[in-house]
Amino acid sequence: CKHCGQYSMILDVLLNKLPIRKSDKSRVVNEKKRVCKKNMIAGQAKLIKRKAGGIERQYRFFCKQCGLLLCYRSVPENQVGSYTFIVKDALTDSLSEIAELENVSEKKNETSGGGDKEGVTS
Repeated sequence: CKHCGQYSMILDVLLNKLPIRKSDKSRVVNEKKRVCKKNMIAGQAKLIKRKAGGIERQYRFFCKQCGLLLCYRSVPENQVGSYTFIVKDALTDSLSEIAELENVSEKKNETSGGGDKEGVTS
């Protein structure tokens, strides 16, 4: 997850190598050609009205740690589907981006007094 750094998906290709869907700029994973393992929470289906006049049903998946919408499919997870769509800017494959997130989070804790408390172990 690009927001919190949670490990959320395994792909056999870098994100920037995946095609981009024109309607919402999501990255398209062809499930018949690519390895795509999710470590996410499956949410409810949602109907989306598209500019082209159609209606799309999305079965959404969220980050286990922070709850951010990460991707969606057109069929439920337990059914065979062709594509997973990764929401724009939801995931990263860059370890440096995750390290930056951790540094920002640590600095926030230091400035807000959210540092380590005595006798508490995480």
